Amino acid sequence: LQFWSGSELAKDFVDALLETNPELRLSAASALKHEWFVGTRNHLNTRSSRSIRSVTRSDHGHRVDPLEVDRLAGDLQRLAKFQQQSTKHYGFL
Repeated sequence: LQFWSGSELAKDFVDALLETNPELRLSAASALKHEWFVGTRNHLNTRSSRSIRSVTRSDHGHRVDPLEVDRLAGDLQRLAKFQQQSTKHYGFL
């Protein structure tokens, strides 16, 4: 891909999806298992899970860490942006 500023793993993922040869193109099932896709999801899930646990503990008398609330909000914003980008039409490259 030209003029792309993403990681090499992201480039590999998009290149595999845009392969013109159907025999070589990444299938939907394989795309969901791609290292970039799985790694991004797992990273967000892990950080979010930690933040959610921290925030929910406050319901049981524990003090809420404001940094965890900020992290959770940031994770949710990144996830929303990621989901929005994953449905974009890329057009011609």
